Amino acid sequence: MSFLDSILGGNTQFGDYTTNGIYAQKEHQIVFYHQWSQTVLSFKAFLTSYNESWSNNWEEQALVRRFNKQYTFNNVQRGISLAWDLPAYDIAEAKKNLENITMFTRMMYPKVNSSGVVIGMNPIWYMSMMNFVHNSSVEVGGTAGGTSALGMSSILDEGLAKSGLKGFPSNFMFQPDMESGFFEPSQDVSENFSQLIGNQKRKTKVVPNKLYPKLIRVSMDYTPILDESLNFGWEEFSDGMEPVVAWGGGTGFPYGENPQTAVNVASGLFGGLGGDADDLSGALIGSGPDAETLDLAATSIAPVTPVNEGGGG
Repeated sequence: MSFLDSILGGNTQFGDYTTNGIYAQKEHQIVFYHQWSQTVLSFKAFLTSYNESWSNNWEEQALVRRFNKQYTFNNVQRGISLAWDLPAYDIAEAKKNLENITMFTRMMYPKVNSSGVVIGMNPIWYMSMMNFVHNSSVEVGGTAGGTSALGMSSILDEGLAKSGLKGFPSNFMFQPDMESGFFEPSQDVSENFSQLIGNQKRKTKVVPNKLYPKLIRVSMDYTPILDESLNFGWEEFSDGMEPVVAWGGGTGFPYGENPQTAVNVASGLFGGLGGDADDLSGALIGSGPDAETLDLAATSIAPVTPVNEGGGG
């Protein structure tokens, strides 16, 4: 059984398109890695909502006889909220969905000793979701974050601990969709020994007191923990001539895009533009074509003569 089979609860070569196409091939996944238990949970990314909040926190202090307060930068904090659906193609996937929800809730609990006393460090998670949620050093997270999705060892050694965004879920909500209904598990019933070895049709009965939702709706808030060794912020360095400021918090932060952010300190312009502010305004305003030039260009374009497909004169 492959790694994808183990986390989906079935054979990924068969089943519906969401397993084969969206999940396995396009890798639209929401992935969680739990460091203590080395557990990997992966869900199909059927997002119903997603939003992020960025708070720019400053400390303020009132000054005597001053109109303005004194403001001192403190930090920037990121919060992630998302909700997604867990539809089940069949009873096997419905059971696996419930197993994943069970494991998710268990992963929220701490490490304890035989007496039930909390021990060890904080329970660390790593969350990945395509190019939206990942480590700042990579462009995408999850099983596509620079590692193969086909081996558990490669995931643990290379993948989620390095490609995932470190943090923890601050809350988690679980809601079976009642309108979609439930699967009722059944088991074989053998009336005699010949039925076990013959070709007769087996009888089944419903397993009592068990239901598996056909659709589960979940939502959660995730609190990221940044790796401060990556120097999140703008760093100033010298390029041999003038000091230059560039982003130092990882090329993949936060959404896998890396714009040209080197800024010339003296001119205050992006390094890719060159020149100073006056030259830039002249380039944008004074050097464009005037009305006469545009009119000349328009009259110099001859209309296209239709071609006679008959070929005759």
